[in-house]
Amino acid sequence: AFNETNEYGITVELAENGMSYNDLREQMNAAIISGELPNLVAGYQSDALSYYLDDGALDLTPLLNDATFGYSEDELASLNMGIIQLNVFEEEGGVMLGWPNHVSASLQAVNLDMLAELGFAGAPETYEDFMAISCAAAELENVGGYPLTTSPNEFENFVAARGGVLFADGKWDFTSEAAVAALQMYADLYSQGCAYIPEDQYGNTADFSDLLNPMAQTSTAGIPYILGDMQTNKDESGVEIPNWTIATVPWTDDNRMAQIYVQDIIVVPATPEEEVASWLFLKFLTLAENQIAWTQATSYFPINLDAAANLADFEAANPYFAAAKAIVADPNIKVYGSPQVISYNAVRGIMSEGIADVTSNGRDVMDVAQEMTDKANEAHADLQ
Repeated sequence: AFNETNEYGITVELAENGMSYNDLREQMNAAIISGELPNLVAGYQSDALSYYLDDGALDLTPLLNDATFGYSEDELASLNMGIIQLNVFEEEGGVMLGWPNHVSASLQAVNLDMLAELGFAGAPETYEDFMAISCAAAELENVGGYPLTTSPNEFENFVAARGGVLFADGKWDFTSEAAVAALQMYADLYSQGCAYIPEDQYGNTADFSDLLNPMAQTSTAGIPYILGDMQTNKDESGVEIPNWTIATVPWTDDNRMAQIYVQDIIVVPATPEEEVASWLFLKFLTLAENQIAWTQATSYFPINLDAAANLADFEAANPYFAAAKAIVADPNIKVYGSPQVISYNAVRGIMSEGIADVTSNGRDVMDVAQEMTDKANEAHADLQ
């Protein structure tokens, strides 16, 4: 639509390679070395910072404020600047290194029918109830308890919902009370037979759709896949869709939270004309009508506030998306974002290894927590 309607004759060419973000990151780093670069590339904030330090990402601030091609005050007022500001790196002088495109939240899918069968009303709010539900579910026929994945995002949720912070004052720390408690929960659930590790990526939500577990963490963008799998099961096997909902993970004290994922489009430095062309495409994506279409197609949250206010029909037809949106908008629920540091991608791998060590490898939690801390800070120092 942009190619057909923009007044400048700009053509955007899509290079869809079906790659993971890890593969894309490797190809982008190779492209920086070879000089054969795209104009736009998808990535996380940590990717944007890494590329920027290698002259591979453009500061969007001048374009945002440009008198000709930027946003007017009224246009800026229609944008969710809180999300956009997640791409501003103060330590690099306040540069804006990405433009949000995939905005979602990590929340918990909960099978209320299964919980009622186990004697629980509603999603667990405490870790005591969370553990009890997981262990009770594991006793049911053909149910595997709670699906523990090695996803760093899920681990971060459990830490943040205990009031923990993994990166502060320039250092990673997995030995804090909150981080150790999260690791110990993983170890206890697994060793007591109350949890299992799914074999496949997204196996936790696939099993949830198949009624094989009571709860599973998911991105809001994963809701359509859960619904699709449940509908397929009903069509093929006659399995009724359960009464289920979207909730936050359990929390301590006033630490109830929702983790926000912001995956960006990063503009790569090029000629002034190419940079402006790239920017105009990003602006086009934020128009209200385009944001509405994007959200309806993907269940990603819009960054255009006018679009967000005009999704009533979509939300009525998609109550799970509406529930997730209400959670994120709730002023009593904190919003968490992953650390915006260059070492984040490397440390994600360290977190996954640590989860495997305290579960399937049966290692001591404190030993693993200290090892994770040492490895993470070594990686951070190397990349710095």
